[in-house]
Amino acid sequence: MGDNFYVLVRGCVQSAQSQSDDMSPIETILPGGSFGELSLIYSCPRPATVWTTEPSSLWVVDRKSFQANLSLISSILHQFSNLILSDFPSFFALSCRFLLQFCVPSSL
Repeated sequence: MGDNFYVLVRGCVQSAQSQSDDMSPIETILPGGSFGELSLIYSCPRPATVWTTEPSSLWVVDRKSFQANLSLISSILHQFSNLILSDFPSFFALSCRFLLQFCVPSSL
């Protein structure tokens, strides 16, 4: 299981599915790209193996920091959604829980 989230700062990283015997690259990650979030979000083994194709630099975010930031972002999105929806009088009668079903992104 992965313990970190990675952001590529410099270089190039390729990935392949961990469960496959074929290690042909399925994705090339360039500076600004990231990986490792699925293992942290779903608490599951990493679905991919990654390797560098040239000298590279990464920012590393540990599990605890990643989850704290994810909670913070979720809270900000919740507050922002409430703020936006409060500007529409036709939504006043609807419950907050009902409205949030339409505001939360289906994927991160």
